[in-house]
Parts: sequence; C-alpha cells; structure tokens
Amino acid sequence: MRKSVLLLVLFGFVGFSIDSCFAGQSNFRCGSKLVNLGDRAAEVKLKCGPPSSVDAVSGGGAKRASESWYYNCGDGSFNSILTFSAGVLVQIDVLDSRGSGLPDWVRNNVPQ
Repeated sequence: MRKSVLLLVLFGFVGFSIDSCFAGQSNFRCGSKLVNLGDRAAEVKLKCGPPSSVDAVSGGGAKRASESWYYNCGDGSFNSILTFSAGVLVQIDVLDSRGSGLPDWVRNNVPQ
C-alpha cells in the first residue's frame, strides 16, 4: 500500500513537471520584479525597463496590432520574448538562445 502511494505521488510529480515544461509561461521575472499575462505594456516597461529590441506587427481589419519584446536575460540565462496585443501581455516565450552580458533590466538601471 505504502509503495503504491509513493509511486502514485512520484508519477504525478513527473507528469506535472513535464506538462509545465511545455505549457508556456504565465509570468516573467525581471530581477526581483514579476510580470504576468494580462499586464499592460507600460507596467512591464516600468518593472523590466525597455527590451533589447521590439518587432511590431500592425493588424488590419479585425486583427489588432501586436508587438514582440525581446529581453536579454543575461549571461547563462535563456532569453525571452514577451508578446503584446493591443498593449496587453498575451504570451511569454523562452528562447533556446542564452543571453550575454548584463540583463536588460540591470543595464537600464531599473530599480529592483
């Protein structure tokens, strides 16, 4: 009985961990600051400072304008893309590429 409970807990934890890796991110940490899906672009910029670069896509008709903000997360850390639609954070992606130098929020002297 005890062994089966232990196995159930172990498989549940492994399944949750694997699912979390592929589920996408719901928040992004800039030093000690945390931004979440649904935050406004101005709030993200206040917490994280300006990104390394911005790609803007203007929508026509029913499409809304969107922007992708690229953040260099510093030496050894994976870089991230924050995507905004109509000024609201709608997607957070962690890239395969690693940052270099200081993270953007440190380089831009954002108070932590």
